[in-house]
Amino acid sequence: MKLTKLATALLLSGALTLSTATVSAADLNLSVAHSVGEESTQQVTSLAFQKKIAEISNGSIEATIYPNAQMGGDRELVEGVQAGNLAITTSSPAPQANFVPSAAIFDLPFAFATIDEIDKTFKDPEFVKALGAEYEKAGFHLLGISNLGFRITTANKAIMTPEDLKGLTIRTMENKNHIEMWRKLGANPTPLAFNELYTALQQGTVDGQENPMELIYTQKYFEQQTDISKTNHIPHCLCWVMNLAQYDSLTDEQKKQVDEAAAFAIAAGEKYIRDNDAEYEKQLLSRDRKIHNLTPEQLAKFKSLVVDLWPEIEAQVAPEVYQNYTKNIAK
Repeated sequence: MKLTKLATALLLSGALTLSTATVSAADLNLSVAHSVGEESTQQVTSLAFQKKIAEISNGSIEATIYPNAQMGGDRELVEGVQAGNLAITTSSPAPQANFVPSAAIFDLPFAFATIDEIDKTFKDPEFVKALGAEYEKAGFHLLGISNLGFRITTANKAIMTPEDLKGLTIRTMENKNHIEMWRKLGANPTPLAFNELYTALQQGTVDGQENPMELIYTQKYFEQQTDISKTNHIPHCLCWVMNLAQYDSLTDEQKKQVDEAAAFAIAAGEKYIRDNDAEYEKQLLSRDRKIHNLTPEQLAKFKSLVVDLWPEIEAQVAPEVYQNYTKNIAK
């Protein structure tokens, strides 16, 4: 397994541990599963949670980590947590919206101009409280939301205008709002499980895809795609969710420890991605890949084609969630 410089430094300092399974007499062992590789922020965040929960509980709570879709793709992982077969998963809210309709709030296209704008909303306690209430209705405890920047687009050509998407088959997550957004932009959206994406690019089943810079690099999608275009169409975030019944079964002290460990892990993941995105870009450029920055005017052309999705998404989510998400968005 390869790790970036920050993860290596954290390991050497003892801030993280590479162990994904332990044998001990802990009172509680929490299974933590995600669908992506061990170079990812999800793994770094999971390791940070593992280390912190053991530390603050004096070893009475441990976490066992299952990366690389060992327990299934994102949808299966969310189902597993809802059913109580897994304790915790972390994933994009897109597949979670199949279980928690209000998670569709993150699908509002072209809502934010900067990472700081995203942060202002994701860290708003009123928004987190409103969204958490909706997760509870579906049997989840929302542990927190990671702000990991933007999702961007790759293909074997630059995507600078909506016209560049005409006729292009774009892999999307299994999410109706994402599918509709790409259709309105002129592409042919094809929902596909994350663990099938590399092969689909390799075989030409899809012409392009959208993910954050980190996954474009660590999942090696750049091996099959020449151009990375910063379309910044939606935020890239991770919602940490735990089985609600298991969370409710914890003592007040254990709940406090789990929440504290999750907050620590989320902050560690956000620092990790901020520290490493520039390095990912450098590595991609060294491999003769082209990175295209879009101007606000160019992005506005994309947004103009999908603004009618906003009221459709508003109708899918709880009013308190929509109100508290959009109140911080620059009009």
